[in-house]
Amino acid sequence: GDYTGMDGAYPWSNVLIERRTDSGGWAQVAELGWDATSWRDRGISAGHRYDYRARSKGPGGTSDYVTMSGYVHTTPPSPSGCAAARASDASQRVTWSLAGNAAETHAGVAVERSVDGGGWVQIAKLGGTPTNYSDNGTLADHRYQYRVRSYSPNGLWSGYAASGYVYT
Repeated sequence: GDYTGMDGAYPWSNVLIERRTDSGGWAQVAELGWDATSWRDRGISAGHRYDYRARSKGPGGTSDYVTMSGYVHTTPPSPSGCAAARASDASQRVTWSLAGNAAETHAGVAVERSVDGGGWVQIAKLGGTPTNYSDNGTLADHRYQYRVRSYSPNGLWSGYAASGYVYT
């Protein structure tokens, strides 16, 4: 469109972009030309929630902020320290740690199991920020291994963290 004022001048000279990481404070991350309509943020990393807002700057000062609708979640960081321990032939306990700001970046965790070196099967999808799971569906005389990965509120998945073997 024609963004010029009645005098033919542009009403602003720049667009200022600000970002907030994990509900922290706002910081300016870009200053774009007057006619910018989009911008790609290349300064983000896994395991965070980002909010954005913009305002224009011109000869008369700066405008009010326009806050972008919603927010962006990046891929959550992978769980760490996955370990499995035998509770009984019928039950194994799996534990792990969640990195980053878990409440902001993790919507839940999926637990997968491999029996005797076979393929992986998802046995649980847990909401929230759990750090353990009891697998009460195991049998005697088998070798079990577990792996976990987390997912973000917008459905992005982390990498896996795997346990050692548990023998029943």
